[in-house]
Amino acid sequence: MHLYILARGHKDKIERWENDLLARYYPYEHEKGKPKGLLQLSVREVKIYEIVFPEEHMEEILQTIKPKDYGKVGKYRKLINFFAKILGLEKVPEYTPDNKFRVFNDAVGIHAIGIKRDEFKNGIEFL
Repeated sequence: MHLYILARGHKDKIERWENDLLARYYPYEHEKGKPKGLLQLSVREVKIYEIVFPEEHMEEILQTIKPKDYGKVGKYRKLINFFAKILGLEKVPEYTPDNKFRVFNDAVGIHAIGIKRDEFKNGIEFL
């Protein structure tokens, strides 16, 4: 069973709440016919990040982060399109995957929502 909630609060209070949840264990049948063992409550974060960088480095940033584009297909399509719409974002451009700029992302699902272009004044990008 998966329960999705929205939590809001001071970072230290949220971390304490998460730790308290992670300290909970529940009986769980791991194998048929064997005694139940304990299963730790799994708390998984879902966050939206805004990553700010100069536009000229977009390809390198995308190669580093390696977001998946579920904007048209996939089980997250409706949610991602919803967020893109309310945030007023454009589609993330296509990029060439490259392992040159690798950062740790094992067991981390990274899904592209969209981009917001900065204004330029007198040739200077306002981040």
